[in-house]
Amino acid sequence: MDKVLEMRQKYGKRHQTTAPDGGNHCSLKRKQQLTTEIVEGENGQSISEHLKAIDAELKKIRPNFANIEWRMERTLHTRTSAYKTSSASEFFQQFPFLKHSRLLLHKMRLRFGQDLNSLLSMFLEDTAEKIVGASKGPLKTAILPADLVTSTCMRKNAAVLLLPIVMKENPKYLFCINEEPLAPTPTVLMRCENSPLTPDMVSIKMDGECIIPPSPDIDATLGLLYIFSLYFLFDIQYPKEARHTLQPSLLYPFYGLKKCCSHCMMISNTVCVCVCVCVCVCVCVCVCVCVRVWVCVCV
Repeated sequence: MDKVLEMRQKYGKRHQTTAPDGGNHCSLKRKQQLTTEIVEGENGQSISEHLKAIDAELKKIRPNFANIEWRMERTLHTRTSAYKTSSASEFFQQFPFLKHSRLLLHKMRLRFGQDLNSLLSMFLEDTAEKIVGASKGPLKTAILPADLVTSTCMRKNAAVLLLPIVMKENPKYLFCINEEPLAPTPTVLMRCENSPLTPDMVSIKMDGECIIPPSPDIDATLGLLYIFSLYFLFDIQYPKEARHTLQPSLLYPFYGLKKCCSHCMMISNTVCVCVCVCVCVCVCVCVCVCVRVWVCVCV
């Protein structure tokens, strides 16, 4: 049994997190109830044929992803129990097509009803500049030169890389640059000669297993999407060395917290208070407690 499965059995499911409405919800809520029942018209033989057809389609020069995604929906329930009982190696031996980056994100949409890419992009639109501005230290000055952080895409990538520094956590539990992961938890591996903003190759590892193979088309933001997907799909608890980094960047969009104004969003790992006056002459106080609890009160 591998380390990820051992961690899941030792710690159990991820702790419940306080949502903006004050209630306790699991960290990622699905819009519709996920069914674990077999799809009508399917059986063991047809499911096996679907899985073989997916693998065969991916070997083509131009795979029909619409057909693959349809087959993934037809076989969704077969993977639900496997997440809880299989190690990473066993799971991906059974469902190797989920090592394809596009299909991994599609699996997240199927299971939780959320478009992870657009939600994280929305979060970074609001916070990237503030994160880059709040970060300090050699990481920002040495490997993130200012002349590279010019485009919106580069600013988002810089914000993702610098977020652990702002949160006073070890970035190596999320991103490893030219070295192997420190822990068996999902990690982005970057191979680069210069800045990680322009990596040569990026891959995703979990428990020693290469989940997403090295690719020049993966950047820091996309890498974060992949490791976040793996945390939720395999129900792995965040490591204490990176939990503050993962929670604010990802809980914010999933709970759909609406800001009272553009200044109500702050990045910090301590208690912070932001007061602003809206056009409707109401005072909005936003309180962030250890970047885990968001409370919005209009007076």
